[in-house]
Amino acid sequence: MKLGMTVNVAPAVIDKDKMLEFAKEYDDVPLHTDEEYAKTTPFGKLIAPGVMSFMAVWAKYLEVDFFGDELLAGKSTKI
Repeated sequence: MKLGMTVNVAPAVIDKDKMLEFAKEYDDVPLHTDEEYAKTTPFGKLIAPGVMSFMAVWAKYLEVDFFGDELLAGKSTKI
């Protein structure tokens, strides 16, 4: 990477049903699983768990091989 370098990646989209399934198994808090509760928060709706959001974006960088041969681990990550 170099200062000022840019890369175009496709938007990371998280399917609601997959998000709910993931949240119920790995991060079962109302902000991720209870729509009525989520409406009362500053977000106003359900949000995906942070780790799921990060991995969705990470996968987009892997698709364009942003890190090339410098990345030794994490290349096969899928969510």
